[in-house]
Amino acid sequence: MKDAIAEVLKCCSNPTVARSDSATLSRRAALVGDWDALVSQAEAHGVGPLVYAHLRAAGVPVPDDAMRQIRGIYLQHRYRNQLHEKVLCDVVTRFATLGLDLLVVKGAALSHLIYPEPGLRPMSDIDILVKASDSDRVEAAVRELGFRTFSPKGPVVKKSLPTALLFLDGVRIGLEIHYDLFEPGYAASFRLEDMRGMPLRFAPGKLGLAAQTLGYEQTLWHLAHHLMFHTTVFDSFRLIWAADIVGFAERFAVDIDWELIRTRYPIVIEILSLLHFAIPLSEPLLERGAIPLGRAPGQVLEDFEGWPRAAMADQWEKGLLGIAEDTLSPPEWWLRLHHGLGSARDVFWYRWIAHPMEILGWVKQLLLERLGLRSPR
Repeated sequence: MKDAIAEVLKCCSNPTVARSDSATLSRRAALVGDWDALVSQAEAHGVGPLVYAHLRAAGVPVPDDAMRQIRGIYLQHRYRNQLHEKVLCDVVTRFATLGLDLLVVKGAALSHLIYPEPGLRPMSDIDILVKASDSDRVEAAVRELGFRTFSPKGPVVKKSLPTALLFLDGVRIGLEIHYDLFEPGYAASFRLEDMRGMPLRFAPGKLGLAAQTLGYEQTLWHLAHHLMFHTTVFDSFRLIWAADIVGFAERFAVDIDWELIRTRYPIVIEILSLLHFAIPLSEPLLERGAIPLGRAPGQVLEDFEGWPRAAMADQWEKGLLGIAEDTLSPPEWWLRLHHGLGSARDVFWYRWIAHPMEILGWVKQLLLERLGLRSPR
């Protein structure tokens, strides 16, 4: 990501639009030479609507064509989220009628809890957490709501059903029905049966309907792991996930039990420590969370660009040395995020041992696939 574009996106990635630093944002925006690239990057990172809101609130001069594009992105997501909100209300109402427990997680809840308006938080699907023991009743309920569902054969062995689909006014609405917030085999696990403490309540729509999501500490823990899980040698980091974590921590800093976070969910502290260098945390949050800050990591927001993210055939223009460097020496920012290291911990072991061993593991996987001894990833 080019430096000028990255600086503008960092300025515009805090859900608290009122905290926008107009002077800094204007200075950084004046250095942008390719506004089409900025619009494209903003949409790829899921922060297009936030960029529009920040630029507009700060009164930053933007080329007319670029402003039309970014406003179009905002309006598109606002419309889509209105449809998502309607469907979510139908799901919550139907489940309540049937006595089915559910928690709404990720964007469908966060868009109401921490964003000035739901349309500022793009969503591809609605994610809900239900009990695996309710799977048959849940599937029947969503079918009654007009979703097409695809039920696995035999007992539930995965974390979720395949996405249930509904088309409303020509828009695809996906419903992700989870039994566990994490993939099988992942280091963390959380089922609805594991819920402890009070869930957070929020009101989607305008009917006074109450929905529930994870509690303060569990939400931050889930978001931190979700960010790490999707920052891999295959998947790209997205700024919207960082915005979710920082926005939630800022919004509920007074309510969060930071001692519980430090003792039970320390990964949250590590991730916030690192994200501070992309989306600066407020002084009250740094103090309340006792979040340690090391030096600024190198190459903030730069992504992994080596193999196996991109096929070798697609990288020949770099030459073998270039491919090897991108593969074995990824940006420090990415490496810390990938391993949940924060900004204050030493990175030596992960740079020289853990990361090369991970790449060797994928080389072994590829060889076994080529020999027909293992299924493709």
